[in-house]
Amino acid sequence: LVDISLVANNGRPTTRHEQVLEQYVTIPVMQIITSFFSSPFSDSSTSNARQPMFMRLLKGAFQLSRCDWLSGEQKFHVENCIKTLSEIANERKIVITADLN
Repeated sequence: LVDISLVANNGRPTTRHEQVLEQYVTIPVMQIITSFFSSPFSDSSTSNARQPMFMRLLKGAFQLSRCDWLSGEQKFHVENCIKTLSEIANERKIVITADLN
């Protein structure tokens, strides 16, 4: 979540380090989150006790989606992650706050 926040809030990356971090967060991290929540292993991960973390992941992905400098590939992975998390929230009756709808 810290890395997602750094990428979403720091603006267009200017250094090589920032570019690598952006690439890592927007593709592999989004793929991992999507894969996990698409698997049966995630069934217990959205229990009431874990919903705040679920919502932070969704909010982080949403913040990334608002970055207008992402490439098409990066946007695809971020939006796919948001879609998956939103579907899981609907299936498991998790309330999504208005700012994320």
